[in-house]
Amino acid sequence: MRSPTAPVVAAALAALAPLGGCVEGRTPGDELFGTWAEVGAEGEPTGWTFRDDLTFVRTGAEPATGLFWVDGRRLTIEEAPSPQGADRLAFEYVATRDHWLASALFADGPVIGRIGVWRGEWHDLVEDLRVETTLEVRASGAVHERRHLVGAGRDEVCEGDGTWEDAPTGSGFVVTVTLTCPTQSVTASRRLWRLGDAVGGPLFERVSF
Repeated sequence: MRSPTAPVVAAALAALAPLGGCVEGRTPGDELFGTWAEVGAEGEPTGWTFRDDLTFVRTGAEPATGLFWVDGRRLTIEEAPSPQGADRLAFEYVATRDHWLASALFADGPVIGRIGVWRGEWHDLVEDLRVETTLEVRASGAVHERRHLVGAGRDEVCEGDGTWEDAPTGSGFVVTVTLTCPTQSVTASRRLWRLGDAVGGPLFERVSF
């Protein structure tokens, strides 16, 4: 039986083939090859398998299959079409032999542990929306966050203050921020980890190569 992702994979690989070695920074993402499990998930954990044919399988609450590729430290995920639609997302990441960190924010200036200023971008390529995030983590336990949303007919800033504290279990820390946007204010908490020269999350650990 032919894989339902075959047409998407074939078309995308054909589009990528002429670029081999011609676009600076674009690589298959060799360090991601293998199977990974989410660390410290509060609900159903997400799992990823990245294959050397640039296809992926995601398991968990939002299962999907599709394509991935890397351009520098930017990871692009293109889901196969489905009746519910398909996401095409790009975000910065960090990977080591044993872990990889999604939605990474990189150090902007000197940092000590998690204390400092961190910046990163997240893109919804279907809606042509880019979110530029700056997170300042202070030794006092306070944080300040700014999100600049650009594209899809939008150019707005959400900004606000909050707190951080060590996660109740395991490593990482929990950031709670109230962001004030042009039309509403939203308070949300998320768990972040430090990996390499970045903070972000979710964090995944290697299950197998």
